[in-house]
Amino acid sequence: MLGGTQEGIMARKPVLPLAGCILGAALFAAWTLPPLRSSPLPCPGGRFRVEGDAVPGGVLLLDGDRASLPGRCPAARMTVAHPARSVTAVRTSWKACAGTDRLRIRLRFAPGCEAADGVVVAGEAEPGRRFRALRVTAS
Repeated sequence: MLGGTQEGIMARKPVLPLAGCILGAALFAAWTLPPLRSSPLPCPGGRFRVEGDAVPGGVLLLDGDRASLPGRCPAARMTVAHPARSVTAVRTSWKACAGTDRLRIRLRFAPGCEAADGVVVAGEAEPGRRFRALRVTAS
């Protein structure tokens, strides 16, 4: 048959638009997803005293890429949210900690890394409680 298609043979569909869509989706995902491994904390680790009663135990211990609440919550991995900006932001969470089913902490370090402002959320429906943490210097 001239000018028509034979029975049983499918017409070829252009592959280029589909490949472009797949490539675009892969690039978008790579650009927006967080890194697989957390970056090291640009601020040196240490012991921070939490003002008020927002954080159980009142002490936050940062060591490398881990955070813990001594005597309350074991060490958990921290994720550095903005390592290249002027303010370093980190976050960490525990599935079960200090008598709650979930505990999350977000910190934003002040320049010089001697203080941090944070938010702690205990449980799923609880509102976040703000706190300030100051570095404890060994003396």
